[in-house]
Amino acid sequence: MNQSLLAELNQVMPDAVQTGLLSSLASFFDRPGGANPSVNAMGQPDLTTLVPVTGLQDIACQIAPEHMLNPSPSGARLPDHFTEARQWHLLLDNYYPAILMRFVVNVDGTLYEITPGTVEPDSQKQMTRLSLRLYSL
Repeated sequence: MNQSLLAELNQVMPDAVQTGLLSSLASFFDRPGGANPSVNAMGQPDLTTLVPVTGLQDIACQIAPEHMLNPSPSGARLPDHFTEARQWHLLLDNYYPAILMRFVVNVDGTLYEITPGTVEPDSQKQMTRLSLRLYSL
């Protein structure tokens, strides 16, 4: 008798959504110019006119600090200001293979940058996880 776990695996994310854990909403945006983003006079990517990505809006998600043991930000002291970056972990309610690292994501009104190399679906194509960075000046 061959017993398959496929039915149980297909129910993982619907069950997670029903628990209420995925209480945030994520919307993905592309930078103007796509793979060749426009930059301002200082050479930084323009984040003032982001383009919503079709099919990646208002996704149920759960956001949490990346490292629970050390949630403090990393920082850099520059000549005229101090910057800090906090890492976050984002779990989406489904499998989203169209997410690219160049996208930025708005979670509950806060804009985050996707950490390079961290967009990962699970092996059963049931969910997508990624790491985010939040910069402050």
